[in-house]
Amino acid sequence: MQPLMNKKYLLKLALLLLIGLCACNNLSAPKPSHKLHIDTVAVMVANCYFIEGEIYVKQQTYDMKDYAIVKYDSFFNQRGISKEIFIENVKYYFTHKKYAEEIMNKIDELVEQRITALKDSLNKQ
Repeated sequence: MQPLMNKKYLLKLALLLLIGLCACNNLSAPKPSHKLHIDTVAVMVANCYFIEGEIYVKQQTYDMKDYAIVKYDSFFNQRGISKEIFIENVKYYFTHKKYAEEIMNKIDELVEQRITALKDSLNKQ
């Protein structure tokens, strides 16, 4: 199986684990204090996956703890959303099956778009 395909399946496994953990911790999470649009949450979760991929790739070159802190601080600051608000929203949406499925589908689309863009850029070289 190709490395990009493995990442796609790892993403799905990681997200299923996240859903399971949220469901176990809170069978019905309360509505977040600042509710984000479901598409915003999907894009942010997908971007977290991309950040994790970048951290994994660069693990031999940088002090990963400091690098990860900088990447995530920058990620949340650029969006003007705190880590706590993001986590509240993830817990809320992923404890509701209907929302979780919608987010998973959106994330899948975003990952596919990123994979296609990477393949296209490699083919142009």
